[in-house]
Amino acid sequence: MSNKSISANKIFKIFEFYALNGLNKTQIAKVLNISRGTVYKYVNYYEQSEFTYADLFIHQDKIIADIKSQARIIFNTHKKLERLMMFFPIVHNRLILGGTTLKKLWAEYLQNEPYGYKYSQFVHNYHKWQETNNLNVINLKKWKIEIIEVDDLLLLKKWKHSNNRSKWEKSVALLDLYKGKSILGACPRIGDLLQTP
Repeated sequence: MSNKSISANKIFKIFEFYALNGLNKTQIAKVLNISRGTVYKYVNYYEQSEFTYADLFIHQDKIIADIKSQARIIFNTHKKLERLMMFFPIVHNRLILGGTTLKKLWAEYLQNEPYGYKYSQFVHNYHKWQETNNLNVINLKKWKIEIIEVDDLLLLKKWKHSNNRSKWEKSVALLDLYKGKSILGACPRIGDLLQTP
């Protein structure tokens, strides 16, 4: 990733400011007092990975290990993104015609791309594509958790009954968002999580 080492907390602050607060790279660099190049590399990692916002908390150790070892997704993410962009005109036209949803179209996409993007990344890239092409854009709630994998959901429920306060806080915040609770209700918990070592 970057030759300059930054703390795990700053890495997750970058992810938070980018995915949750919608700050651009320059704004993030100023807030965290780090170089824009460093921010760019971590944002690029997040964009090209298959991690959702929930994954940032659930698989924190794995993500940090991947970053520090400069691990890369084994599939060619650039070509994967190109194929996704080619699919978006079809997505857009079918949404205009009605009778379907982004989630259904994502499921169809996965049939041809079994190692494709998870739903949150699919939606995020779709709205970026809309903006680039000056099309009507639906406001993207980057904080909203539409899907949590079954194994991760079971793990979160287990954490909710844990005596480990950190795990309990993470599970409650993520499950609140998954159940549709507003970001205002979950934000205090998320803010606490990002201060957790």
